[in-house]
Amino acid sequence: MVELTAPGTADFRWNDMPLSMELNLWNVERYTGTVVMRFDGERLTFNGDVEDLSAREPERYILGYPEFYYGYKPWERHAAEGTKLPLVVSSVESFTVELSFEIDHMPSLPLNFAMETWLTREKYQVEASIGDVEIMVWFYFNELTPGGKKVGEYTVSFELNGEHKRGIWELWHAEWNWDYLAFRLKNPVRKGRVRFNVKDFLDVAGEYLSRSTRVKDFDDLYFTVWEIGTEFGSPETKSARFGWTFNNFSIDMEVKG
Repeated sequence: MVELTAPGTADFRWNDMPLSMELNLWNVERYTGTVVMRFDGERLTFNGDVEDLSAREPERYILGYPEFYYGYKPWERHAAEGTKLPLVVSSVESFTVELSFEIDHMPSLPLNFAMETWLTREKYQVEASIGDVEIMVWFYFNELTPGGKKVGEYTVSFELNGEHKRGIWELWHAEWNWDYLAFRLKNPVRKGRVRFNVKDFLDVAGEYLSRSTRVKDFDDLYFTVWEIGTEFGSPETKSARFGWTFNNFSIDMEVKG
C-alpha cells in the first residue's frame, strides 16, 4: 500500500504502469483536518475533510488538485521511472485512457473531475510561459467554471459504461502566462467507466490554436503528462469535504514510427 496524509508526491505501479500520486494542495496556505490519498493495489482513493482553509494566492481561485499522473509533470519536475512521456505531439498516434471513477463532495463545494496535460516547447521544462499550452478535459463539475471565456462547442465522442456517446464539450480559453484550454462536458458525469482518446482533444486544440499568434508549431510541442484528479475550492471556501475513488485505470498508447 502507498499512502499520503499530507501534501507530497509518491510513485507507485498500477497494473505494472509507472505512476505518481500527488496530494496537491498547491494554493492552500493553511488548513486543519485530515487528507488521505491511498493506493491499495486495486484502487486509488482520496478523502479530505478540512476546515480553516486559506489561499496563498486568492486571485488564482482554485485551492488544490489532488491527483495522480502518468509522465513528466513540469511543475513538479518529476516523472515515475519508466514513463514513455514526454513525446512530440505529432508522434502520438493515439492515447486512449480508460478509468472507472466516483466523485463525492459537499453540495456547495466548487469542484471538478478533470484530466489534463501540459504541452511544452522543451522536453523537460520546469514551468510554463507564452508558447506553452495547458489542456484540460472536465467530465464533471459543481459550482465551478473554467478560466477565461467560452469560445465554442465541439463534439468529441467517448465511451460511458461501454456505450458510445457523442459528447458535446464547451471549449474555454484563457491567455495567461501560457495558453489555457478547457473542454467541459455539457452533460457532466459524476460516476462511471469512461474510455476516450486524448488525441481527439489534441486535434481540436491544435485546430483552434492554429490561428494563435502566441502558440507556434503546435505539433512540435511536447506532450508531457496525463494528470487525473479534482480541482477544488475558491477564495471564499473555508471548509471542504470531498473524496473520490478511481478504479480500472489503463492507458493504451500508439506512437508513430
